[in-house]
Amino acid sequence: VFIGFDEQGIERYAAFRATDESRVMGDASGSDKGYSFRIMGSDSDTLHVFESSIDLLSYITLEMMKGKSWQEASYLSMAGVYSTNRKGRIKYPKALKNVLDCQTNICKVHLHFDNDHAGKEFANAFSILLRDDFEVINEPPPFAKDYNEYLCRVVEERRMNNVNRNDRSVAR
Repeated sequence: VFIGFDEQGIERYAAFRATDESRVMGDASGSDKGYSFRIMGSDSDTLHVFESSIDLLSYITLEMMKGKSWQEASYLSMAGVYSTNRKGRIKYPKALKNVLDCQTNICKVHLHFDNDHAGKEFANAFSILLRDDFEVINEPPPFAKDYNEYLCRVVEERRMNNVNRNDRSVAR
């Protein structure tokens, strides 16, 4: 369960996700998407935006694995993607509007949406929506559908490299 808090620290949003292949997911009854799951860096000028909470946490994990400090930035899960109108335009989702209204020092927005049709469409529409007020950087995962799948592949590759290294050292 991923909890989103308001500015006073009161729980306003909860998303639930299964950890297996059952694809059980949803928002708890009464949740306010305006307060979807987020991690806010103090005085950060950078906001990283994701489709889901698990992708947000996967991205932070990847940054930690690279030895990078992730605490200076802010992170927001949109709790899904939003439809564009016929002209490809999109309104500000409540969660993004809340963050940008409260964190007025943000000037860079990194979009980390999925490598599927909806994610690409969403990133394009968001780039247009935000470009007049922010530096917008589109950063989908280098490969894989989303940042969670990308993290899983990176971890598996590292594991296999360690196994191969250990096999070579035993053979000597």
